[in-house]
Amino acid sequence: SLREQYTTDAVIKLITALKADPYNVTATYHLAATYARIGRGQCSINLLTRLLQMRPHPSKRGEVEAHLDRLLGRKSTLDPNFADMRLDERFRTLIKKMCDGTNDPNCVYGAQKNGRER
Repeated sequence: SLREQYTTDAVIKLITALKADPYNVTATYHLAATYARIGRGQCSINLLTRLLQMRPHPSKRGEVEAHLDRLLGRKSTLDPNFADMRLDERFRTLIKKMCDGTNDPNCVYGAQKNGRER
């Protein structure tokens, strides 16, 4: 279908961008989101882990935090691309790592507070 072709084209372009610049924060996030949307959970988690590894670098921190804000629903609505992954324990463990040390009361595990959707 046309949607599958768009997804395939996006994956190819994002992989090409990451080959050219392995530290491309935006390409890393969008490829993780695309993989999450098409059910490639472990690939998505690997890329989000990579994103977290870039977080401490001063030149990348702001951009990483902006993408994490969307993923975690901190300053905008939750990224719907990750909706199906929010019950995956590996994903929830990664969310916890993203939230650790932020002292942000809005940082939640997979958009859940006290077991209820926000």
